[in-house]
Amino acid sequence: MSIFPHSQVPTVEVFSVDDVSPAAVAAVESVYEETFGIPVTRRGALGELDRDRDDDPPRASAYLRTLAGASDADFAFAVTDRPLRLYGGDEVNGMFHDGEGVAVVTIDQLVDGDEFDADARVAFERLVRQFAGGLFGFQSHEDCVMASTEADRGLADIPDDFCDDCAKRLRGEDTAPEPDEWHVTTKELEEFETAMRWADGDIRLTEYPLIALGIAYNTVEDIGARLPSIGSRALPRSVRASIHKTYRSVRFVVNAVLFLVLAGATFVLLLDGYGALTGSEASTAVAFGGLVVAVVLGIVEHAIVTGIVGGLFQGFAEGAREGLGAEE
Repeated sequence: MSIFPHSQVPTVEVFSVDDVSPAAVAAVESVYEETFGIPVTRRGALGELDRDRDDDPPRASAYLRTLAGASDADFAFAVTDRPLRLYGGDEVNGMFHDGEGVAVVTIDQLVDGDEFDADARVAFERLVRQFAGGLFGFQSHEDCVMASTEADRGLADIPDDFCDDCAKRLRGEDTAPEPDEWHVTTKELEEFETAMRWADGDIRLTEYPLIALGIAYNTVEDIGARLPSIGSRALPRSVRASIHKTYRSVRFVVNAVLFLVLAGATFVLLLDGYGALTGSEASTAVAFGGLVVAVVLGIVEHAIVTGIVGGLFQGFAEGAREGLGAEE
């Protein structure tokens, strides 16, 4: 049974290339069936590759072009035991194209000799699960089977399965993949859609404090960029990284507290002013309206305060720089 909340599932086909181990082809089937509850159709040999050049071994892209022409399924995999290389010559374990819904994977770097043993199968299933996630639209991120295997990290160094967030999105009513694209609604996609909505002026009431914090963050970021800094070689990288991390955390907390204090004080003053003018307590509707006004004024007040503080720091920094120059 599919893990998706709706009844529809994508069609998936798997092709073999030459004399690749049938166990490797079966591994693709088991990953889709056990991880997603999606049946897989085995199509047999892939056939002659659609090459754009006579190179040996063929480029990974040749497999993808051939797959796109050979399969009408939503997703199609090709499994080979040949080496796979990119245009630059780098050897890879596989390649996928989420726009076409095709992927090619190899067991070449996973087998010891000609034997596709249990250890090779575990690593290969991890690779297939990662590529299946990529076809669903997931991006590379840590603590998940989607973690990047570039540099010195291999398939043995990443988790076996999806992280909690990915698992929830695959099963969520509003985020699970649906036809015809079969793309999951990822965190990155949600952030992009929110940014586009804000750009169009569609901002929800509950999002104004978040915007205020963003403005505060950018203001302090600009202030920090204007301050004189020590040479990059003055401290070890680990020490600089620790200092920078602490600085960012403290800066965020200070700006958040500053905004809340300003907005809270404004809200109290508005309610007191209303009571003084009318001689009665504010109703729920009036209090809510006062809260909205306080948030907006808090944003303005925060920008003014941070601007003043930033100007003072900038003047102090420039004065210090000029004084040191005069002494020299």
